[in-house]
Amino acid sequence: MNCVRSTESILISATKEKQAVIERFAPPPDDPRALLGSLLEFYWRGLREPLPFFPRSALGFADRTVHPTRNGSSPLEKAQQAWGDSPLARDQEFGQSFEREDEYFDLAFRNVPEPLGQEFQEMAMAIFEPALRTITTEQ
Repeated sequence: MNCVRSTESILISATKEKQAVIERFAPPPDDPRALLGSLLEFYWRGLREPLPFFPRSALGFADRTVHPTRNGSSPLEKAQQAWGDSPLARDQEFGQSFEREDEYFDLAFRNVPEPLGQEFQEMAMAIFEPALRTITTEQ
């Protein structure tokens, strides 16, 4: 939508306790066409090869990088918690298993010594940072 007209976006979701969560996103400060182009590049690349992009791990990494004061753990520790390389308890936020236990991730990355390495971190920031920086309110 922002490629046509700059506008605020609203995302309505719910917590596991079924409480409404409303997040408002300001129009992106960067060129929305360039942001969309960057995301499409990842999409087209992902059709040709497995990408080290694990959604929950990537969101945890990017969120903690953009908002470092939340909950005290480092961005990589937050990603490792969702991935499953952390001594912390299983990610129970939504009752989900570790991402490394996903059959498809395991097949594609079982021989990768560091799936949460530099490429993962750069991709997580490229995909999530623009949206995370535009959140104007959370309820």
